[in-house]
Amino acid sequence: MGVLFIVVVLCLIAFSFYWFPNFTKFKPNNGFGPDWDCTPVPRGQPICIKKLGQ
Repeated sequence: MGVLFIVVVLCLIAFSFYWFPNFTKFKPNNGFGPDWDCTPVPRGQPICIKKLGQ
């Protein structure tokens, strides 16, 4: 019974990585808009850089 539980948990984890492949790449917007790239820092305010036009 314990092995079945572990298999089910591993399948759920694998399914979540398949369903949400860029889950770790989600970044907060910080209110500047899509043309800004903001990176949070451990201490202090986030650092935001305006993206170049394409």
